[in-house]
Amino acid sequence: MSRKKTRLLDWPAVYNFVGRHVLGGYVGLAMRTSRVRYEPADYVETVLAQAPVIYTFWHANMTAIGYMVPRAAYPDCRVMVSPHADGRLGAAAIARWGGKVIYGTGNTFEGARAVGGTLEALRELKAGHSIVATAEVPPIRGRKVSKGIVRLARLAGVPIQPVAMASTRRTIFAKVWDQTQINHPFSDVVVVGAELIHANDSLSDADVTALVKERLDTAYARALELTAR
Repeated sequence: MSRKKTRLLDWPAVYNFVGRHVLGGYVGLAMRTSRVRYEPADYVETVLAQAPVIYTFWHANMTAIGYMVPRAAYPDCRVMVSPHADGRLGAAAIARWGGKVIYGTGNTFEGARAVGGTLEALRELKAGHSIVATAEVPPIRGRKVSKGIVRLARLAGVPIQPVAMASTRRTIFAKVWDQTQINHPFSDVVVVGAELIHANDSLSDADVTALVKERLDTAYARALELTAR
């Protein structure tokens, strides 16, 4: 029996329309009218040379994928999203921007959807396609890095690219679990790419998890600092 739909956004026709035309349209307008700079300046060249990678960021930056992933790399990337209604809303927006999605969760390998999503992501990485995924799993507060990101990096033998973004014209919803950041048109945007993390045998899972959190926290704080008004 299917789960009872209790919210308007649980209905496919609604989340597809809102995701593609409302959220996707607004984010697309912001991307077309904003100026973007990178820190470091060679971020794009560096990450493209290392592809495939796992781009990861705090869920607050979920609507900023089009800024953080280099435009030249975007067609070859696969974005992991939750199979639930909120994730499918985001998937509709990503489809408008020309992205391709994988439905799954980055938390653990437990459950059919988690396993299926992880295996599909692994196949895509082996085929040379980078993966784009939030570092934490919704809706858990506190910006705790998921186990799945680290395990996927180990299995595929690819580096993790922590990245963050902020803009001069933004709204941060402080009461939402992830403190969602919406970036507005005609902004100055800064994308901060942290140093790549290689999940090799010299580092434990706990070491890699700590590195991802440390570099994401630092990168996001730096992006907010550089765009503060």
